[in-house]
Amino acid sequence: MIGHRRESFGGGGLDRICGALTALAAHDDVQIVDPGHLYPNLRSTALKRLGRVDGVTLAKGVYYCEMIHFMRRASITITDSCGLQEEASAFAKPVLVTRGVTGRSKAVAMCVVRLVGTDPQAIRREAELLLEDLRVYKERAQPALPCGDGMAAQRIADILME
Repeated sequence: MIGHRRESFGGGGLDRICGALTALAAHDDVQIVDPGHLYPNLRSTALKRLGRVDGVTLAKGVYYCEMIHFMRRASITITDSCGLQEEASAFAKPVLVTRGVTGRSKAVAMCVVRLVGTDPQAIRREAELLLEDLRVYKERAQPALPCGDGMAAQRIADILME
C-alpha cells in the first residue's frame, strides 16, 4: 500500500484508506506492508491509524529496489501512485487505485487497474473480491504494459547511434 498524493490528505481521504486497511488486516491470511513514505502528514497519519494494527507493517521508507521486491511478492497493490500502477501491472499484480481518476486510463481499460477512491467499503470490497475469488484474481492478474512495451530506451539509443 502506498498513498502519497496531496489530494489524499484533505477531507479525511487518508483516514478512510487507513480504515479500509485496518479491516483488511483483520483477515488471518492478509499482511499489509506500507513502505513508509516520509512525507510528515502521511507518516503521522499512518503511524496513528495503522501503527498498532496486527497484520500491518509500517516500514520507515524504502529504496526503489525494495519497493519492487514488495510489489513482486504482493498479491494486490493498493496505491495512489501512477508510477506504481504501471510497475505493479507489469508484474501481473492487480492494482486498486485510491483516487477517483488516474492518468493510466489504458490500464483501467485493460482491467488490471481498478479505481476505488478513498471509500473504505469500495477498497475493502474490491480487495476481498481479489483475495477470495480466484477466477476474478486471474482475470485481473495479467501482465500489462499500459504505457508502452518497455523498449523506448533501446529505440532512442538506436536512433542516436545512426
